[in-house]
Amino acid sequence: MLGEGEQRSFMVVYVDDILIFSPSSDLVKEVMLKLQDKFKCKTLGDVNYYLGLHIERDVEKRWMRVHQKKYLEALAANFGKSEVHVATPLLSGFKCVKGPAEESVGEEERRRFHSLVGSLM
Repeated sequence: MLGEGEQRSFMVVYVDDILIFSPSSDLVKEVMLKLQDKFKCKTLGDVNYYLGLHIERDVEKRWMRVHQKKYLEALAANFGKSEVHVATPLLSGFKCVKGPAEESVGEEERRRFHSLVGSLM
């Protein structure tokens, strides 16, 4: 973060990609010019996607939203949950009971569960 208040800007750096955020477009241009003085840079314009994040903004209303809807939809499809109702993801009347240890889940199901949890982290 550079500066304070309305005169602050944020830089997000990942390998050779840099995002510059600021309440002031003039400040973004100023930071970009300083970077171009020292490095070979290319301005690609407004960002819509970055590292799997969907970035939406409304300049006039001064809001920004960052989400991963497409990633989560793909994840749900990969795990066969695309058609699950968000409000009630389990079958109506589902009862969760603990079974005997010898009836525990198989290795493949355990691996898929670990993969799902890892994908959400």
